[in-house]
Amino acid sequence: MSIIVENLNHRYKAGTPFEKQVLFGINLAIGDGEFVGLIGPTQSGKTTLAQHFNGLFIAKDGKVLVDGKNLADKETDIVAVRHQVGYVFQSPEHQLFKETVGEDIAFGPVNQKCSKDEVDHRVRESMALVGLDYDIFYKRDIFALSGGQKRRAAIAGVLAGHPRVLVLDDPTAGLDPRGREEILEVIGRLHEERDMTIVFISNTMEDVARMAKRIIVMNEGTIFAEGATREIFSEWEKLREIGLGVPETIVIMQQLAGRGMKVPVDTLTVDETVEAIVKEMTGERGQAQWS
Repeated sequence: MSIIVENLNHRYKAGTPFEKQVLFGINLAIGDGEFVGLIGPTQSGKTTLAQHFNGLFIAKDGKVLVDGKNLADKETDIVAVRHQVGYVFQSPEHQLFKETVGEDIAFGPVNQKCSKDEVDHRVRESMALVGLDYDIFYKRDIFALSGGQKRRAAIAGVLAGHPRVLVLDDPTAGLDPRGREEILEVIGRLHEERDMTIVFISNTMEDVARMAKRIIVMNEGTIFAEGATREIFSEWEKLREIGLGVPETIVIMQQLAGRGMKVPVDTLTVDETVEAIVKEMTGERGQAQWS
């Protein structure tokens, strides 16, 4: 399922003295099965843009096409689009509002008027996808879950609607290292095993570098840069100019290169970085072969 944005502008409180434009002429395309990182400084417009992808905001100036359908057309079934383009909000545990895990995950399929058997199937399937054991967690009180478990339950609730696209707004924010790793593993598995299109909004550059294949950088309501992940992070000085950090691996390699070590300066993961350093220290010079 593709998402195409054409010359999109967005204003908050349009037509009032408090009107503020937050998106300026956005053009982009996200292809079926892509894993795209969406990054940018605070108030760059990335969340506002992403909320156009499933009709949480309807374009009034410009177009948003999902699977070829213009979301602003009266004939477009926005409810159906929202099932197809699932959105996991920042602090997704706030999406949980039923008493138990099972009830919360079942909410979407019930509202899609699925049969009882289909609802049960989707709940079991979604819980398995996010690593929540059905027998242990189905009747578990929401408030008895850890932070990471709440995030996984929230994601499972979205997955139960059988989306083809998953938009995640900073899904690892505030989690401890274990919870963060669990969520990243879930997201990676959904992309690899389900060929699900992922739009991954994050302020943690290490997570973006590890997960995304392509990156869209926003700044002040415009697209500042767009390209392959390694290409984008190789321009680390430009990212820092707009207030973005870069993965620590790049910082380390830049420092080592500055001290005379012949190492690549665009490694994105810890494994790549260690491999490159070992090759340099053992005399295996030359360009590292990345997987």
